[in-house]
Amino acid sequence: MNTELIRQRIREHYEDFTPTERRVADYLLFFRDSELPSTTQISQELFVSEATMTRFAKRCGFHGFREMRFSFFDSPRLRVAPLPDPAASRIENSYQYLMERTISSVDEQAVRRVAGYLQKADTVLVCGIGYSGISATEYQLRLLRIGLRVEAANESHLLRIMASLLSENSVMIALSVGGSTKEIVQALKIAREKRAKIVLVTSSQKPDGAEYCDEILHAGSIRDLNSGITVSPQLPLLFVLDLLYAQLLSDNFTTAMSAHSATLSALGIRSLPDQAKHHRKDGSES
Repeated sequence: MNTELIRQRIREHYEDFTPTERRVADYLLFFRDSELPSTTQISQELFVSEATMTRFAKRCGFHGFREMRFSFFDSPRLRVAPLPDPAASRIENSYQYLMERTISSVDEQAVRRVAGYLQKADTVLVCGIGYSGISATEYQLRLLRIGLRVEAANESHLLRIMASLLSENSVMIALSVGGSTKEIVQALKIAREKRAKIVLVTSSQKPDGAEYCDEILHAGSIRDLNSGITVSPQLPLLFVLDLLYAQLLSDNFTTAMSAHSATLSALGIRSLPDQAKHHRKDGSES
């Protein structure tokens, strides 16, 4: 883990730190020398106990401050050359951190259960508002291509209408980065009344409407993710959706790929094996 990734993690937890822990956080956020002083030296300089520093490091995901200090600067032999553009470097680090957080947040057993729901469902509704609505429409197309019967809703009235038409044989996948979108919560309640299976994909650890959900797939988050100021808010949600898609392919590969080939054919697009056969027939490729 490099310096910027650790700083990103500190920023993520900053509001949870005690006042004394924030002294340590501020020190590391603004430290610019080539090597960190020892734990004892930092403790004395900041007038905080080493126990406080240990608690601080554990909040950031380390076993102790010594491990955190060791990780703060990459070994020169392992360090990857930085990107020339500082903005590109910040975005790369944000992506890396989000993926790391998402992988640690996702419950693999929950992903398998949701894949099972989808395979048994008569109908699937994928929904979201704003950025999440765009992701819902894109995911609808992906699921259609492997043979699922899927609808998408990204507008509040349409969302509630379609939720009201669900049944106990339906599955709703709701997307909400912040986990507090009013329209989504309303739709979750309606879908619960219809006894549909409900899956919420969110970066929030305490989303509104959780009581209506059968499964919650948690994605990673960084500060101000929902605003879209740093990176696209949909990045961690798309990663979770890709994991679910991969699970669907793994569980039912032959049927899924047959449906995928059929949709490609309907669009006049050759599948990769067909393209290979075509090249060999034409003699353009050995």
